[in-house]
Amino acid sequence: MMWLLLSAILALTLLLLATLRETKARRTALESELSALQERVSALIKGVAGQSKKLEATQGQLTVIQQRMDKLAHRMDTPPDYRWAIKNAASGKSAEELIGSHGLTRGEAELLTGLNRRPEH
Repeated sequence: MMWLLLSAILALTLLLLATLRETKARRTALESELSALQERVSALIKGVAGQSKKLEATQGQLTVIQQRMDKLAHRMDTPPDYRWAIKNAASGKSAEELIGSHGLTRGEAELLTGLNRRPEH
């Protein structure tokens, strides 16, 4: 009877040792898998941060483009005041001054200054 009890204890001990080894091996595998996943997540986070910076830069560029488009649309919607531009050109204002003060294109400003030049004596 004693042998039977000792055999049962020995069998349980061997079973527990085998289970412990399997558990340790599984834990090691899971820790390795977790480490690999953490590295992948870290790489993804860095990639997202890089994309976020690119997105911010693109949004900044789009804002500048939108502002330029708004200015151009405003120029197209609001025709230049040619009467004042002609008077200023006749009074000797340069093409650059007409462009800045009346919103004329370079061609328009040069045409007005050319047509309204004072004759030289």
